[in-house]
Amino acid sequence: MEQTNFQQVKNTLILGAGDTGHIIAKKIMKEQEGTFRILGFLDDAQEKQDISLAGVSVIGTLADLQRLIELYDIDLVIVAITNMGRVAFTRIESLCKLADIELRRIPCIEDLLLKNEPLIDLADIPTQSLLNREPVQLNDADIKRQLHQQTVLITGAGGSIGSEMCRQLLKYEPKSLILLGHGENSIYLIEQELREKAGNTTLVPIIADIKNRQQMHEIVEEYAPNAIYHAAAHKHVTLMEANPHEAINNNVIGTRNISEAADRFGVQSFVMISSDKAVNPTGVMGASKRMCEMVIQEFA
Repeated sequence: MEQTNFQQVKNTLILGAGDTGHIIAKKIMKEQEGTFRILGFLDDAQEKQDISLAGVSVIGTLADLQRLIELYDIDLVIVAITNMGRVAFTRIESLCKLADIELRRIPCIEDLLLKNEPLIDLADIPTQSLLNREPVQLNDADIKRQLHQQTVLITGAGGSIGSEMCRQLLKYEPKSLILLGHGENSIYLIEQELREKAGNTTLVPIIADIKNRQQMHEIVEEYAPNAIYHAAAHKHVTLMEANPHEAINNNVIGTRNISEAADRFGVQSFVMISSDKAVNPTGVMGASKRMCEMVIQEFA
């Protein structure tokens, strides 16, 4: 491509007016102002409408994205919502592809801990700057010593986090990987995916509900896992606000059932996947995950 002295300034929208979006906006304005022009934030939270961060206003919700792309001739969309679900992200990705504009995404903390590559590299904004701590370096040798030729059970194995944990755990060559979840389609799909690279690891798909205490005890007793990774949970913030009883039943009672079974039958290692929403929780989902942490602490 022929180079000139002219550099086009990219009209930019940032999705997410939380801490991550605020950090990105400040960094761009400080270091990349001649490259990016931030025209606004989009955020679904009602309390954030019309506020300003780093001198940039929240100008709408995610539902306004397509309209604003056309209105402001947007060149770049930055997704700064680290817990955005795959369905929502895919919808945004499709909109950007259709409009032929650039899309970048900040990886979530789970992706960083599991050593995933981000879906879209944001090379000019180091992910370490979002952590406010030193990055976690995994010791693969120690993990392999714990899991090699062991029986490992993953709850919520068909979900976004649980399925990725299955993929990551498989490389440590466990004797068997128990894929537990209540959704038959998602469990079937992850089993079929893993079967291609399972090697000598036995895959055991189980359709079960963590809210069923007796069932959890029977499964843990029968398969005698050496380690349990508990990823099953309701994580949708808005839906849990509307369905608080289900948040408590599934997240809290379910966690108690599986952790109680692990304690009763002598499981050596138990890891629960929590959430950043559990820190000083302000909603039902976060409060339920904080209660899950307290349940786990009872058995520690």
